[in-house]
Amino acid sequence: MSVGQERSKKPEHRYYSRRKGSAESVKIFAQMVIGLVMVVILFGKVILPFCPNPGWILPFFVKNDPLTLIGDALVLSAGVELAYMLYTPGPDEALDPLILGLAAAALFVLSGLKGGAVTWEIGFTILALALAVGFLFFIRGRYGPPREQNAREKPAEEARGGPNEGSERVE
Repeated sequence: MSVGQERSKKPEHRYYSRRKGSAESVKIFAQMVIGLVMVVILFGKVILPFCPNPGWILPFFVKNDPLTLIGDALVLSAGVELAYMLYTPGPDEALDPLILGLAAAALFVLSGLKGGAVTWEIGFTILALALAVGFLFFIRGRYGPPREQNAREKPAEEARGGPNEGSERVE
């Protein structure tokens, strides 16, 4: 039993238990829309410069750096995560938006590099952001709520007889 599971289980308020499922569905949908829009924009950034007459939309794709666009998407996703946190009873969901925000900050710093001029301040900033993201992943894995297993992994794991069994090939 992990440290996160050892904490005392406080009963959820009825409003949290009623709204958490729909809030999670809205969160997932919003994040998928953000991801889909980002894929379309990045695809357009690659394809549109080769089109014979891209028209008025080409300047948007030329002037925006891909790392900045992805950083913007991560900031939007962190906002969705923070809004979702308002519909859940505990503070344990606060780590995910922090991780997304720090990753977005690192991408913004990297996108600001022009001509490869990396000073020690920028290098230290990127290192500190990477270490902070790693530390938050460690904290989430150690003390956060247990993550649900992927639906695709469950049948395969059950067929093997558990998570550690059946790893050997039987002929």
